[in-house]
Amino acid sequence: MQLLKSIETIRNFNRYYANKFNTFDRELYVGEYSLNEARVIAEIQAQGETTASKIQRVLGFDKGQLSKIITKLEGQKLLTRGLDSTDRRHYQIKLTQKGIAAFTELTKLSRDYLTSQLSSYSASQLQLISTDMHEIQNILEKKTTGENT
Repeated sequence: MQLLKSIETIRNFNRYYANKFNTFDRELYVGEYSLNEARVIAEIQAQGETTASKIQRVLGFDKGQLSKIITKLEGQKLLTRGLDSTDRRHYQIKLTQKGIAAFTELTKLSRDYLTSQLSSYSASQLQLISTDMHEIQNILEKKTTGENT
C-alpha cells in the first residue's frame, strides 16, 4: 500500500515539475539550439571527449535522432569527430572552441533564468529544495547502479 501512495506522490510531483519548468525549456531554448542539442553539447563538455554510443546511453536518444544532432552541430563547427585510435569502429567526439563558447553561453542563460525564477524564495527554502533534489538524485543513482541505500 505504501508503494502505491509513493507512486502517486511521485507522479503528482512529476506532473507539477514538468508543468512548472516546461516554460524553462520554451523560454530558454527558443534561440539557436534546441533542448536536445543543448543536452548533447553539455554531455560532450562533461565527458571531455566521448563517443556517440556513450552520449546515447546517457541521454537515451535513439541513434537516428542523435546522429542528426551530431551532424548538425558538426556542420555548425561546434564539435569535431575523429576515428578512435583504439577502436576504429567509433568516432571520438569533442567540442571545438566554438562549441565550448556555446556551452558557456547556454550555462549562463540557464543560470540567469533559474535565478529569475528562484529569487523570491528564502535562503532556507532554496537550501531545502537543493538538498532534497540532491538526495533524490543520490538515492535514484545508488538504486540504478546496484548500491544499497
